[in-house]
Amino acid sequence: MTKSLDKAVTRFDRRYNEMGGYEKFKQMLEEGHTLDAIGKTFGFTRQYASLKKIEFSLTPPEKKYHDRAWLEQKYLKDDHTLAEIAKECGVDPGTIYVHLKKSGINLKGVPSGERHHRWKGGRFVRPDGSIVITAGKDKGKYLHRLVMERHLGRPLKRREKVYHIDCNKSNNELSNLRLVSKM
Repeated sequence: MTKSLDKAVTRFDRRYNEMGGYEKFKQMLEEGHTLDAIGKTFGFTRQYASLKKIEFSLTPPEKKYHDRAWLEQKYLKDDHTLAEIAKECGVDPGTIYVHLKKSGINLKGVPSGERHHRWKGGRFVRPDGSIVITAGKDKGKYLHRLVMERHLGRPLKRREKVYHIDCNKSNNELSNLRLVSKM
């Protein structure tokens, strides 16, 4: 250990001796305890535990679910569910889901788009009544602008606005739309 590290360890041991000091901190980190759990043991925050981990140059063991090959084996070959893998690793199933996505492993049996149980037709109605497309190549566009673009056969310019004649923003019939250019 370097001189500054020795000083830091000595200071930590003096302050947290009754909880086990540096050795207990190091042991908990090596056992894979979370920084929150370590902080609760010693009576400080997760952020402070993180700072001490860095100050002591300690690295926690690599998590199993960070390894693509291990995840592939468990999820695809051994046919474990996200919940089973999460329980084995002591994390939330959402964490496993995120790491599967990061690793490029396709989720099995999870329908997307129209086959998903929460599919709402690829449209979202805003509080003001406007309809926004939420899927496909037109994702994020307003339906009334798309109707006008298709009618004109060209994309609308930024300064061109489409107004609803009857002020009902859900009524996107061409006969109810009027194109106005802003100057």
